[in-house]
Amino acid sequence: MFLKTLGITLAAVSLSLIATPVKADWEFTRWGMTLEQLKQKSPQKVIPDNDGCEDEDIEDGYGFSSTWSGYGIGFSVCYVFVEDKLVKIRLFSQQDGNLLPQLIKKYGRANITKQTQVIEKKPSGREEKAVMVEWQKGNDSITFGKITQHDGSYQGIVYLPLLK
Repeated sequence: MFLKTLGITLAAVSLSLIATPVKADWEFTRWGMTLEQLKQKSPQKVIPDNDGCEDEDIEDGYGFSSTWSGYGIGFSVCYVFVEDKLVKIRLFSQQDGNLLPQLIKKYGRANITKQTQVIEKKPSGREEKAVMVEWQKGNDSITFGKITQHDGSYQGIVYLPLLK
C-alpha cells in the first residue's frame, strides 16, 4: 500500500513538461533531449522498458531503462519520453544507504520545498514508514522517497522539469 501511495505522490509532482532542451540536474541529461541523444550520451546501455517505466501521470509517455551507481547505491533508471523528448527521470533502488543526507548535501536544506513523513502501524504490529523530500534547483524539481517495511527498504529519486 505504501509503495502505491508513494508512487502516486511522486507522480503527482509532475505538473508540466517543457519543450526546449534545458540541462537536467542528473548526470548527462537535458530536458527535451531525444532518445537517440540519450543513447549516445549514456555510459550504460539504454533499453525499451514500457512496463517498468510505466507512468500513469504522463499520457502518451513511453519508457527506456538502464542502470546507474551513485551515492554508494545501485539504481534502476527510467527515462520517460513523450513525442521523443525526455520529460522525466526516475531512479529506484532496494539497496539501503545514506541517500537522503547525500541529497541534502548536494541540493541544500534551503532549497527543500516540502518534507513529509508518515508512520503507519499495521494490525500485525509492524510499522511502515514513508519519507518524501522535495527540492527545486535551477530547472528541476527533485523528489526523494523512501519506504521502510518489514521486508526491506525501497528508495528513489524523481527528476522533473519545473514549469516555465
